Amino acid sequence: MMAFGEYAKYYDLLYADKDYAAETAFVREIIRRLAPGARTLLELGCGSARHALELVRNRFTVTGVDLSAQMIARAHAQVTQLPLELRSRIKLMQGHATRFVSATPFEVKSESCWIFLQGFHPLRALHRGRPWPRNPDRALS
Repeated sequence: MMAFGEYAKYYDLLYADKDYAAETAFVREIIRRLAPGARTLLELGCGSARHALELVRNRFTVTGVDLSAQMIARAHAQVTQLPLELRSRIKLMQGHATRFVSATPFEVKSESCWIFLQGFHPLRALHRGRPWPRNPDRALS
């Protein structure tokens, strides 16, 4: 995507002071309360995967999808820094969130700051009937 082409190389620098560990702890607590035992997470718009990496370090298995090939490339570079035993718990792919389809069920779904738990999808309401994603039963349920 053109919007993140040049921006991608500065993204992590711009957010270097962001407390990803604290944000991830907050997300983990929400998941613990609302979906105890959930271990699989879909992150749409994963960017350079900083949240996904923290979640993997906290025993989640994460699939990250981002429209920007440059952001996914940055994310893959960061995955190589993970210990070998954690690398198998993160899968990253370039693609459009509205077209993402997976045969794998996810217990938790997120898009940026939105967290989706089984059957609760606030983003659908925001899109006022427009298709998001194209196949919501597969991608978000």
